[in-house]
Amino acid sequence: MITRRRRAAGEVGFTLLEITIILAVIAILGLVLAPSIINFLNQSRLARARSDVEVLGAAVEEFFRDNGFFPQYTDGDRSRRIRLLVSPGAVSGAQAGAEGWALVTPGEVDLISNQLINNRPSFGLSGYPLKTTVSGSGWNGPYTSSDLQSDPWGNRYVINVEFLSVMTGAVEADGVQEKRAVWALSAGPDGIIDTLYPSATQQLIGNAAASPLDISARIQ
Repeated sequence: MITRRRRAAGEVGFTLLEITIILAVIAILGLVLAPSIINFLNQSRLARARSDVEVLGAAVEEFFRDNGFFPQYTDGDRSRRIRLLVSPGAVSGAQAGAEGWALVTPGEVDLISNQLINNRPSFGLSGYPLKTTVSGSGWNGPYTSSDLQSDPWGNRYVINVEFLSVMTGAVEADGVQEKRAVWALSAGPDGIIDTLYPSATQQLIGNAAASPLDISARIQ
């Protein structure tokens, strides 16, 4: 007659039934907790993106306070303007009317780090003049963290610096054209920028609004 093997006193181990029960409990807990974990990760990514665009907006404003102009030039001589500042990362897709955010034309786009961290505008021979006295003006960065990378979804942050203006009030230097909105922006979880790119007729500072599908901080 075959007898069932009994576990010896002090023997360590699990029976097949115990292992099956443990695995079943783990699987059930995984199913129950998975949505909460995914939601936590999503909220963490959103929080990081919101923080990043706020930091970028503040960095641009601090740059202006030090220099008296905005980080929107190809070189230290300020001979030519760029249109976008971007971080590393993939170029986001864009809805109709938002295509300007996907600009990649050399000479019109520079890295955020070149302007706000390293003082090495990409297309010039020299950086901006440095601040040498407490009361003087000049580049006094870095203005943001040197570890700035892509947004939490692998896409680049963008700032439409071409529309930044030192003029007070609601009009540009010509006194006629109304100022346009400037954003530090991430495309968000879907990787598609929905906020309209400012033109002569849209995103004027009096009525500008970013899409709720994007993560943005208003600079101007």
